[in-house]
Amino acid sequence: MMLGIDFLSYLRRRGVGTSRYRLKRTMAHMRFRCSAAREELGWEPRVPLAEGLSLVLAALEEGPYPH
Repeated sequence: MMLGIDFLSYLRRRGVGTSRYRLKRTMAHMRFRCSAAREELGWEPRVPLAEGLSLVLAALEEGPYPH
């Protein structure tokens, strides 16, 4: 499907490849490790992962405007 979108973009004289690139980046498995920052800088996260996720989920339940 993305190849078809790129073909239509080519026919309309627009850039080619951006649709497939965006899809590839969106679907890519990304994981960032903090071990170098921990070892070399002594960095630790301010909020533990479980607590941070809990805060995000609570904010999503409130909606875009706080009551």
